[in-house]
Amino acid sequence: METDTLFKYASDPDVGPRAGWPPHKSVEESLEIIRTIFRNDHTWAIELKQTGESIGCIGYYLYGESNITIGECGFRDTGAFNLCSHLYLGDDRLVKIMRLNRFPKILFLHGFYASGQCVPAVALREAFAGRTEVLTPDLPMHPHEAMEFISDLTDREKPDLLIGNSCGAFYAQMIAPVKSIPALLGNPHFQMSEFLMQRIGQHEYKSPRKDGKQSFVIDEALVKEFAALEATQFDNWNPQFRDRVWGLFGEQDSLAHFEPLFLKHYNRSFHFPGGHTPTADEVRTWYVPLAEKMLIEQ
Repeated sequence: METDTLFKYASDPDVGPRAGWPPHKSVEESLEIIRTIFRNDHTWAIELKQTGESIGCIGYYLYGESNITIGECGFRDTGAFNLCSHLYLGDDRLVKIMRLNRFPKILFLHGFYASGQCVPAVALREAFAGRTEVLTPDLPMHPHEAMEFISDLTDREKPDLLIGNSCGAFYAQMIAPVKSIPALLGNPHFQMSEFLMQRIGQHEYKSPRKDGKQSFVIDEALVKEFAALEATQFDNWNPQFRDRVWGLFGEQDSLAHFEPLFLKHYNRSFHFPGGHTPTADEVRTWYVPLAEKMLIEQ
């Protein structure tokens, strides 16, 4: 950037304060800024394509190198995080920009016997604490009610990634292409009706639900509801989602064996040495790294 051009913009009293520095008072001051701050390997001038005139600059600082306050907006562990500059009071435009740099958001969909307080849900929230928001709601028991609930929730919360386990993965697979949200399916159970038919009767949820209701009944009417949804579960399948829906399958899973069906529709399948419901350690070791990778790639 030329010194005269920098001074032209940097001397404007409405420019510098918005970025946290006072207006330049002389061309010499602008030259010194070019020499000491802008002359490096990670700052570039921005030019008008039509005229070649410099109209600004853009660059980055490695963590710890900046001369202004920097906050982390995102997940630092994977190296994919946004750097957000200090908020200067009274600058509403900068506040709006900062709000756009929100944490990524994950919506976790639990299994049939579980709740938003199940082991995988809690482990995900703890693993992503302070860097990604993880929503873990209690899902309705009836499938069409659950689908409507999830659909409304995704419209409202706009998650960046769906993670489902078992029955939750069954729902996530159907929601993903409709709402254009990538999904990680953990041990997806694509034949819930068969699973439930063998368990007719009264049962207890395996983790607490917010409404306090821990007992529920599986009957033939519920089985039929799931069977009807199963018949259409791939109707909204989209070939563009072959690489946006990933599967994670436990090698010791004794309940769901649907990797072949998954691979008829999607390309990316992974294994972990666990059972149907992952432990907290398995969530941290296998689910979290894949979720981080999906947030980067998707």
